[in-house]
Amino acid sequence: MRVNLSTAALVLLALGCADDAASGLDPLPVGNPAPDGGSVAADGGPVATDATPSPDWLPHRDYRDPGPLYPDVISQVPCLDYDGVTDHKASANDKYVLSPKLYAQHLDYIRDNGYTTLTMRQFAKLTADPAFPHNGFPARPLLLMSDTTSTWFRDIAAPMIRARKLTATIGVEVDLIGTKTWTMTAADLKKLQLDGFEIASHTYSHPDLTKLADAKVVKEVDASRQALLALGLTVDSFIYPYGAYNAAVIKRVKAAGYRVARATGAPTIAGGGYASVDPRRRFNLNCALPIKDTTAAKLSSYFSNRHRMELEDLYVVDRDAGKLSAIVRDWSYKKASGGIITMADVGDAVSVRFLVTRPGSYDLQFKVKTGVQGDDTASATGYAYTLDGKPLSYTTSGPYEVEGKYVVWGRQLVSGVKLTPGWKTLIIMVTKDWSGLVDWLEIRRK
Repeated sequence: MRVNLSTAALVLLALGCADDAASGLDPLPVGNPAPDGGSVAADGGPVATDATPSPDWLPHRDYRDPGPLYPDVISQVPCLDYDGVTDHKASANDKYVLSPKLYAQHLDYIRDNGYTTLTMRQFAKLTADPAFPHNGFPARPLLLMSDTTSTWFRDIAAPMIRARKLTATIGVEVDLIGTKTWTMTAADLKKLQLDGFEIASHTYSHPDLTKLADAKVVKEVDASRQALLALGLTVDSFIYPYGAYNAAVIKRVKAAGYRVARATGAPTIAGGGYASVDPRRRFNLNCALPIKDTTAAKLSSYFSNRHRMELEDLYVVDRDAGKLSAIVRDWSYKKASGGIITMADVGDAVSVRFLVTRPGSYDLQFKVKTGVQGDDTASATGYAYTLDGKPLSYTTSGPYEVEGKYVVWGRQLVSGVKLTPGWKTLIIMVTKDWSGLVDWLEIRRK
């Protein structure tokens, strides 16, 4: 998928990441559900009830137990947000509503392929830990979500999730709790929390927060959390209505005491929609939205991005970049695997962080705009790549993909980069005007 540097992401970088120590993020115990519904740690001892559920027939695997399941590079985690699950005929035309049968197939795929579901709270704790990923972070993590206050989650989704020993985060609108025949009550939410689900705030009334006056933002963000806390719920996570946020909204979310926040990524699972493990992105995690024609085969393609980094979900704007307003997230390119990063002016730059788990020689391959119709490589020299401050040399090649008159997509390869375990910072900078369209990056160990 391509990445366009959005105004919202620029905002995040300007605000910076909250200090982990000050946030009070404590270590997260991780284990397997015991047959009686309790939990057991990897050594057989008990763990706290906040432990990550995973199938009791599948040994929990994390980075303290090296094995072939583990990626050489960690940058993103699959994240799936299901907006509706029902067989009600009135919802049949809503593309974001899945049938119970299809939803069950998705959950079976998740379980049968050994994924460990994390709540947003658990994900934030684990990735903020200095010991990450050697702190119980699972080999195959997944964030499972639903932004709903409707009883379909209580009656249909929750039993299916629990039957497979999985968990999820639910974003609820406070105004709807117990006010309609089709909405969940406070008792329902407390029961779900006891069953291992996380309850997140999805505001009071689901407005676009970027269009509200400051006082109304305070009610939607701060007061919604306080209302949920008053019900006896633990509330650490926030979900932006419509995925919309700006500098003021992010600042308000942090000030209200949330530890993590989620926007949206790809409008389907067709490229993109992953949660970044980079702490700088903790307040704008992205997530994919499966739709009613998302078959198990299509879902498999989403999970198969083992080596591909969907840059749209990972980038922040580099502090030393030029005209930051020119860097945007763009969905207008039809052949892209998802959104792209558009960097129009010389000096524009984005930063991506990833974690190497195994030493070795790696190849880095970028999908970028390399030319225009009639000249596949007209823009090929318009990029500069640096890794931890060191410039990288690259070669440009096909396959070339023509998109309209002004964009030809190509590949740029950086070969044989020696990488050691630890965090790495990659800077992508534009050196020619109108060169910068960036889609994805693949990193493979030789």
